Amino acid sequence: MNSSTKRSGSPAQAPDVVSVLRHPSVMTAFAGILVLCQILDGFATGLGMARFGVAMEGNIALREAMRMFGVAPTLIIAKGSAIAIVVSLRLLGRQVLWVGETLALLSLAYIGAAIIPWSVILLR
Repeated sequence: MNSSTKRSGSPAQAPDVVSVLRHPSVMTAFAGILVLCQILDGFATGLGMARFGVAMEGNIALREAMRMFGVAPTLIIAKGSAIAIVVSLRLLGRQVLWVGETLALLSLAYIGAAIIPWSVILLR
């Protein structure tokens, strides 16, 4: 019997992407990636604000909060809240079908929209 053949004799089918993304360990991995992204983005944003000033912040709400309350308190609250949301989403992953896909898409989007741009800016 071929290793790609099930006991019934029919060829084994690879799991589809959605079922892989909904697997608990895969959801946990993407949640971990998002938490790490939040931490890295917090540090990169802090460095960027120290180097270029608060005017460099692209998010208007964060920029105004930084002006009112300071960079560190704003980033701690913003990143802490984002991490709490990621953890909450992961905990809901068994009950809510779309969480796995959402964590994966958010991970990719965050890397492309926050981590890479800050890396380019700060490494100049």
